[in-house]
Amino acid sequence: MIKKVETVKRHAESKTVQSARELLGILAALIIICIILTFLSEKFLRITNVITILRTTSINAIVAVGMTFVILTGGIDLSVGSIMSLGGVLCSLMIARTNVGILASLLIGLLAGAAVGFINGMCITKLRLVPFIVTLATSYVARGGSYLLTNARPVSIKEEFFYEFGNGMIGNAFPYLIIYMLIVFAIFWILLNRTKYGRRIFAIGGNEEAARFSGIKIDRIIIITYVLSGVLAAFAGIITCAKMYSGQPVIGEDAAMDAIAGVVLGGTSMTGGFGTLTGTIIGCIIIAVINNGMNLIGLNSFWQQVAKGLVILIAVYVDAMKKTRKN
Repeated sequence: MIKKVETVKRHAESKTVQSARELLGILAALIIICIILTFLSEKFLRITNVITILRTTSINAIVAVGMTFVILTGGIDLSVGSIMSLGGVLCSLMIARTNVGILASLLIGLLAGAAVGFINGMCITKLRLVPFIVTLATSYVARGGSYLLTNARPVSIKEEFFYEFGNGMIGNAFPYLIIYMLIVFAIFWILLNRTKYGRRIFAIGGNEEAARFSGIKIDRIIIITYVLSGVLAAFAGIITCAKMYSGQPVIGEDAAMDAIAGVVLGGTSMTGGFGTLTGTIIGCIIIAVINNGMNLIGLNSFWQQVAKGLVILIAVYVDAMKKTRKN
């Protein structure tokens, strides 16, 4: 019994050391990129530009937090972009065309995201369908629903509070968007690292069969995880619509790839079982920094897509190499 406890402790310590090394590597990469861009553009380190980078990071980071949970279980969620659209559009429609109030409208938007996430989780666990196919299918359904609800047109909103929700600042300097990101990060960091639910996510992603034999209710954990991913995606969609002061059915078209890029670049294994939310946030910042830097030095915006694809490819390759060495 004592030997077993010591083995578990050693395993936990080795994972902590590995996580620390991963984070240091990612942080070093971010610092190097920032140094290069500082030499290429004198505007890069200006406070206004740093705030712009963090503001740009915030929405992607919120989606990526949910994506991290999903990928840690060994799954994937390609529906997050369409959930952003559906949640944002529903919330906007409720504010613009009903008298239910802003809080109720926000709740309805979040519930829409939870519903799509629940369908994803049920199809994956009960029907034993592949996450890639399930979430791709629900992505089309949710996006189609957004277009049907709006006739593919923006929903204009005149509610001032909604505009403030997406564009407000503290002291005319610190955007609410960054605060939302920090709150989401804090809540979900605690959920992942300080609760049984979080430990079970790692267990399922590390070895699903072993987790099943140990008594973990895998189906329940996976369903909850996809629901949380859906809620965060819907929240990101609502914020985006508030930022634009209108319900836009076209939002979130690249959200899934952006979130996956942030998660993978942040050191989370695509096969599940290993990763950190801190790494995910840094990964999202790196993507925002690269995009921002390209804009500052005047590169064509299409190069941002090329860079994003290369970043994902390199990160997945590095993850595969690490697994090969481990084996």
